[in-house]
Amino acid sequence: MTDKTLILTIGLTDEVDTNNEWVVHAEHELEKGCELYNLYKQNPEVEKASLSWKLNMHDPLIAKLIYQWEETIRKPHLKMVSTHHKEFHYNKDYLNMFLDLEHIPLMPVNNSVSITNKELVELDLTLNNNITWGALRINIDRIYDHNDAEYDSLHRQIDETHMNKKFAVKSYDVNSEKLLDIPLSFSFNLELSQMKRKVPVLTFQNLMHHQKIIFEENEQELIKLGYDKESYTKILTSEVIQVGEPVESSSVLYETFSKYPTVCRTSLTKEE
Repeated sequence: MTDKTLILTIGLTDEVDTNNEWVVHAEHELEKGCELYNLYKQNPEVEKASLSWKLNMHDPLIAKLIYQWEETIRKPHLKMVSTHHKEFHYNKDYLNMFLDLEHIPLMPVNNSVSITNKELVELDLTLNNNITWGALRINIDRIYDHNDAEYDSLHRQIDETHMNKKFAVKSYDVNSEKLLDIPLSFSFNLELSQMKRKVPVLTFQNLMHHQKIIFEENEQELIKLGYDKESYTKILTSEVIQVGEPVESSSVLYETFSKYPTVCRTSLTKEE
C-alpha cells in the first residue's frame, strides 16, 4: 500500500477467549494486568469499540515498515499483542496502560527493513514527552533489543556508567555502521503523569542530571570517542520515532482502552 494517508485501526473487546478460538495466549504466567497473545484470527463479531491512528507515511522509514507490515500477513506469521493495564499508584481507580503490536514473520524474508546505527540516530527522533499522548511509536531501545545490541545504545552505556561509577562508553565509530533490523512493532503508551510542556528545540540543558554530569566529568574522553556536546545531546534526546497520530482525543483513548482491553481485529485503510 503506497497511499500517503493510511489509517491503522484496532478493534477492541472486553470478551475473553478462554478456548483459543481466535487468540493464543502465552504459556508462561504474566504479572497481574499484563497480557501476551497471538491474534491468529480476526474476530470482528466480538468487537465493541475501535481506536485509529493516521500514519506518518511521508516518512520513508515508516512507509517501508508499513509496506513490510502488509507483506508479512500474506505469509506464515504471528500477530503478537502485548498489553498492560496497571493501577495508577496514587489513585487505584485510574490505570496506566500500554499496548504493543508486532508482526513476526515465521519464514525468512528477503526485504526486511534495515538501517545503520548512524542512519538511525540521524532520523527525526525526539523525547517521549515531545510526541502526542497516545501516539503510535517505535521506541529506539526496542530496536537495539531486537538486534541483541542493547549495549550499542549510548543511553545504556551512559546509564551503566552512572550505575557502576565506571566509564563504559564505546567509540561512536565502533557502532555507527552496525546494521540494525527494524522490528515490525508499533506501540502506544497511555501512562498518566503530570503533563510537561513540549520542548521544540532540545539542548544540553534538557538532558537528565546524570547525563549532563557524566559529559562534564568526561568531556575530553567523550570527544575523543566521537561525541561532542551537540552529538551527545542529539543521541540522548532521541528516544522515539512517531509512527502515527491518534485520530481520537486523549479522553476517548483512555476510556476506550480501559473498558475494552483486548484486541480482536487490526486493519489498514485509506483515509476517507
